Amino acid sequence: QALDAATLLLLMDLALLDPPDGPLRPVGRARADYEELGPILDGAPRPMHRVEERSIDGACRARLYWPSSASRLPCCVYYHGGGFVLGSPRSHDGRGRTRAERTGAVFVSVDYRLAPEHKLPAAHDDALAAYAWVRDHAAELGIDSDRIVLSGASAGGNLTRATAISARDAGMALPRGLVPIYPATDMTRSFPSHRELGQRYFLTADMIDWFTERFLSSPDQKRDP
Repeated sequence: QALDAATLLLLMDLALLDPPDGPLRPVGRARADYEELGPILDGAPRPMHRVEERSIDGACRARLYWPSSASRLPCCVYYHGGGFVLGSPRSHDGRGRTRAERTGAVFVSVDYRLAPEHKLPAAHDDALAAYAWVRDHAAELGIDSDRIVLSGASAGGNLTRATAISARDAGMALPRGLVPIYPATDMTRSFPSHRELGQRYFLTADMIDWFTERFLSSPDQKRDP
C-alpha cells in the first residue's frame, strides 16, 4: 500500500515542527499547538451570512454558522476531534464554514468540556445536551427539526454515535442521520490497525494512550458505549 503523496508531505512537515517532547507534551502546550494547527490546515476562512456564539443551557457553548438567511434550513450538529482532550470550535472554524457553505445547512460546532479537567461522561453529557438544545430551539434558529444530522471526527465521531444511542434510550426524537468521520468506536483497540499503523502516521499508539489516560477514570470504561 502506498501513502498518498500530499499526506506524506504533510506528515513530514509535522514531524519537523514537532517539539522535543512530541505528542506527550503538557496538556496546555498540546492544546495551544492544536489550536494553531487547525487554521493552517483549513486555509482561508469562507464568509458566512452569520456566525454566533451561544450558551447551551449553562452546560457548554457552541459556535453556529448560517450560510444564508433562509428559514427552515437543515442542520449539522458537529463534535470536533482531539482525543477528548484537545480542540474547540476555533480549531475547527474553517471546516465549519466550509461544510455550512457546501451543504447549505446551519452548522453547530459544539464546545464540549474536555479532559482531564472533565473526565467521562462530561463530553457525552454535553454532546447530548447540545443536540437536545438544537431541537428545542430549532424554530428560533431557523432550523428544520426534521432535518438534523449529527457528525464528528475521531473523538467527535464517538460522540456522534454515543449521542444517537443516548437520544434513543431517552426516548428523544432521533436525528435524521449520522455522519461519523473516522470515529473512535473500539476503545479496547483490539484490531490489527492499532498495531500495524501505531507509529509514523500522526495519531500514534502512544498519543492514544496519552488521551485515554486523561479521559477515563478506570479501564472498565473502555467498554461503556
